[in-house]
Amino acid sequence: MAYQIGPYKFSLDDIEHGILRSNRLHPTKNIQFFAPNDPRLKFKVKNFDPRIHFALNCGAKGCPPISFYTIENVERGLQAASINFCTNETEIDTNECKISLSRLFLWYGSDFVSDKNFYNEQILEFIGKNLRECDEKATQFKELMRTKMQVNIEYSNYDWEINNKI
Repeated sequence: MAYQIGPYKFSLDDIEHGILRSNRLHPTKNIQFFAPNDPRLKFKVKNFDPRIHFALNCGAKGCPPISFYTIENVERGLQAASINFCTNETEIDTNECKISLSRLFLWYGSDFVSDKNFYNEQILEFIGKNLRECDEKATQFKELMRTKMQVNIEYSNYDWEINNKI
């Protein structure tokens, strides 16, 4: 499936990886969607925001819920989507010093970090900033971080079953 917009054709992958992810490498194909001379490259977002991962939905049960965004509500909507997703999809075991994250963080981890040498620290920092403050998970997370022990990060299974809820 592709969309014709003016003289350009865009597949859903082109839109996700070429435009919204600012032409970053595809997580499984290790390619950039738009070649350096591709005229569609001019449409990539200038300031990449990893929170788009919590706004995109492929139809699987493991995907974030569908929301509608406008120019007026995009910042507030992305922040709400990020907080909801991180709070709902993160499991914390303070006794085992373990945190379980959505596989989105495994597949797109490089989108959430600026320095791969501090990968785990930066993923945990992102999670900490995006847990609902009044939620018990935020308290557990702070407790886990205070211990200064090595935190083991695991990734939960992703539910690829078709989500038939509208």
